[in-house]
Amino acid sequence: ELLHYKKGDTVWFSAWYYIEKGMPTSIMDIESSWMTGYPGMRIFVDESGLPSLELKAFSTPHFKQRGETVLLPIGKWFHIKTHFYLSEKEDGLAELWLDGQKIISGIGQTLPLADTVYNNLEVGISANAYDTNTILYVDDIVISHEPI
Repeated sequence: ELLHYKKGDTVWFSAWYYIEKGMPTSIMDIESSWMTGYPGMRIFVDESGLPSLELKAFSTPHFKQRGETVLLPIGKWFHIKTHFYLSEKEDGLAELWLDGQKIISGIGQTLPLADTVYNNLEVGISANAYDTNTILYVDDIVISHEPI
């Protein structure tokens, strides 16, 4: 088993992205393949390119940017880094950096249930609900228990 993240673990993720055209709905999911619907944390992107972090599960906690918002760029490479502290309670942590600037930091639920194990990673166009063709490139993917 390559991925095994559980309650109390920290998850660090890093990758370079290039959106040539369109806009994906999700560009990274770390999830549990042992639960219906593959719940887990993901980088959600709205149609305008506004990124947020979301627990794709029952009540879907959503971690958003506060204050001035930053959009994902189209037509240039950008770096994404996330950090999660995993908890089924309200003491989890979800953070996202775009090109070295922390744009999201939120406290809340990051695991659907206490015994959930995240064992699956999807990177790229992991969902695309928008009515556009999307071309996305990804490079230098890293996932770790240790800070990146």
